[in-house]
Amino acid sequence: MISNDSLIWNYNRNMTVYANNYLANLTHAHSLVQPPIEGNCINWIIGHIVAYRNYGLKMCGLAPVVSDEIVHRYAKDSAAVKGDAPDIAKFEDLRNAYFTAHERLMAYIAQMSAEQAAEVISAASFTQARAELLTTFLRHESYHLGQLEWLRVWATNSQ
Repeated sequence: MISNDSLIWNYNRNMTVYANNYLANLTHAHSLVQPPIEGNCINWIIGHIVAYRNYGLKMCGLAPVVSDEIVHRYAKDSAAVKGDAPDIAKFEDLRNAYFTAHERLMAYIAQMSAEQAAEVISAASFTQARAELLTTFLRHESYHLGQLEWLRVWATNSQ
């Protein structure tokens, strides 16, 4: 089983890459720029990552950082964000929710007992031991962070 320290190191690596390389100096308008191929814009990607961070918080018994409506809007297989609309979260709010969720999750993982890590739970249509599910979410997040790299370049060069 993955150790608490390893989970923290990997989540911190995602946060560092995410914060320092992909989201720095972006605006809400940047987040809505559509990619040149069929796919999701930055707003949907960050909203989707926050939705999964929210699942992680809830499965650890922690307070969510966004509403269920936001989670539903950005959940797996949700509609692409095609522009600003009443159901679209502001990029700045999503970015802040990510950082808040990160702080809460890292504090939980730092003190997570072996029993808590091994407890089988369900979240986002997965049923696994808590530490394994946190690892699954980490891998999922890493995949989407990779998408942000080129989306950021596209969005900043398109305006």
